[in-house]
Amino acid sequence: MTKSAAAKTGSPATPDNHRPRHRVLADALRKAIREGDYPVGGRLPTEEQLCALFSVSRQTLREALRALTHDGLITRRPRSGSVVVAKEPPTVFNQSFASIEGLLNYPPGTVRKTVGTKYVEADHELARVLRSSPGATFFVISALRFSDASTLPICWTDIYLPPRFAGVVRHRRHEHITVADQIAELFGEVAVSTQVEIAAGEVAGKFARRLAVPAGSPALIVTRRYADARGETLETTVSVHPAQRYSCGFEFRRVQQSRPA
Repeated sequence: MTKSAAAKTGSPATPDNHRPRHRVLADALRKAIREGDYPVGGRLPTEEQLCALFSVSRQTLREALRALTHDGLITRRPRSGSVVVAKEPPTVFNQSFASIEGLLNYPPGTVRKTVGTKYVEADHELARVLRSSPGATFFVISALRFSDASTLPICWTDIYLPPRFAGVVRHRRHEHITVADQIAELFGEVAVSTQVEIAAGEVAGKFARRLAVPAGSPALIVTRRYADARGETLETTVSVHPAQRYSCGFEFRRVQQSRPA
């Protein structure tokens, strides 16, 4: 971005008696990102360069960059600089849970779009996630999940199944209902328990482009394991949600039990 481009956005070098300088600068950078001066996936200039370009102090610049990070427009990592991840503040998909059933599944209004399927042999790391033996074979369905409110995906999902369940991809509502329900309908094997793990992590490079974020970006990783009455795992689902694109909330109410008279 040149000095003339900075002038086009309205450089905060011009005094503004009504708004703090860091807010004026943040607006200038938002406009530059929106208009493509700083493209998605690219890096902003260094702090030193931006301070010189906009004639601001480093403290003012960092306040502005903090606002852009909060908006979900950039990510900042030590020694890596600021990377543009979106032209507009992304729509955050907020999922609230009032029951155990809600915690296990995504609500109506979302759809799973299959990206590909394949068979894999579990290495030691994957075997740890799937709680299987190394070398065990699984059928994997990879998909992106979208909400009606946004064209950006909520998450990348890998669904790991025993090979005998590969036929679920032919279910007439394969992309609209849970795979566990499809297994019950097509194969008569019912998941009676589900274990959910939620952890902080990073977006792996192999699907960062599909999620429209830089590799290594912060992520929320949700793992769900569905088991039958014997404790055998029927399905393991690993979903990677880019940070600032998904949040979840919980509200459970205590059941008041009557005391004996």
